[in-house]
Amino acid sequence: MSKEQPATREQLKAMKASAVTMLRRFGRDDDADRFEAMSDSEYAEHKNLTLTNPAPKSTTKSVKGSKKKMSMNLKEQLVDIENENDDLDDDLQDVLEVADEAWNCFVKCDETMSKEQLLDAIEAACEAFNEYDEVRFPIDEEDDSPEANESDDVAA
Repeated sequence: MSKEQPATREQLKAMKASAVTMLRRFGRDDDADRFEAMSDSEYAEHKNLTLTNPAPKSTTKSVKGSKKKMSMNLKEQLVDIENENDDLDDDLQDVLEVADEAWNCFVKCDETMSKEQLLDAIEAACEAFNEYDEVRFPIDEEDDSPEANESDDVAA
């Protein structure tokens, strides 16, 4: 393996451009495209060259600035996600409280309870859901009990 040769960035770019031109003249467009796609450091490695002058400082500063901006953006996104997570945790606690309240309405139910007692338990559970979200769990204020329907049928 040969020893690495020093080259400036400008020399490297000129060598790369010359190689691409030569490859195109010989009809080796795929190889020329591959060389054109290489970064300076990739081409230097391919040609076993050592760059004697690093990338311009303005590029380094802009990369540092980009990284800093990206870091700030990620931190802001993290704060937003944490806040959203806290909101979702609060919502979950509310739902669990409603489910617990509804469960307590039914847990005391058994086969010895009257129909009226069972309907009261159902109504209490429905009210718990309605208090949580009136839109999703509306309670029909009309009297839909079988007794009311029977009296309507008799009157007709």
